Amino acid sequence: LSRATAGRNDRALEEIWEAVRRLGADSRSFEGRLQRCSLADEVTDRFREMERTFHQKLDDKLAAFDRRAVEHRASLESSSEAWREAIQQRCHQLESRVWEQNAERTDLADKVLKQLPESSPFRELNENLNSSAYAVEVNTRRLAAIEAKLSKLPALEAKVDF
Repeated sequence: LSRATAGRNDRALEEIWEAVRRLGADSRSFEGRLQRCSLADEVTDRFREMERTFHQKLDDKLAAFDRRAVEHRASLESSSEAWREAIQQRCHQLESRVWEQNAERTDLADKVLKQLPESSPFRELNENLNSSAYAVEVNTRRLAAIEAKLSKLPALEAKVDF
């Protein structure tokens, strides 16, 4: 009888040990699944952080482009105004000189008007004015190109969100 009960106890212990082993294997399996899920959550969090960082950098760059465009526009306007003032001053100086030298002549105004385009300061001013106008035109085109690129930004953001 004692052997029969000992045999039953051994079987019961073996069944318990087998159940414990299965529970351990199941536990390890669930632990692996849990780790994979947590890795997927980490990847999702990283993507969100990358997207937030990308948008922040993009916003910073756009703000910098806007500041540069405003500064450039202000610079162009001030340089154009400075050129106009310089031209006016030079013309006034030239006119004063001519009037002082030729005060007695009655046809002085006609001669000055005829000779003015041929004078080297006037030609130099004209060339400076033309180069300034060209620079303004080039910068206006560049600004328009930048604004065109900025208008494409929503499409790029849509691609990033996709």
